[in-house]
Amino acid sequence: MLDLIQEHGSFHAYLRSLDHLDYYSRVKVLTRPFAGLGRTSAFVFLHCVNEETPAWQDR
Repeated sequence: MLDLIQEHGSFHAYLRSLDHLDYYSRVKVLTRPFAGLGRTSAFVFLHCVNEETPAWQDR
């Protein structure tokens, strides 16, 4: 997390750097640096921070 913040200035800025990606690519990128974050956790996280996510049954 500290490396991402150092590189992008904040975690919010890191998330904004992923704006050009579609949902599925964003999940793939997010699950790489965070070992405990899987597809479902990534969906819940993105949904909770008001990022665009597909309907639960469509993910």
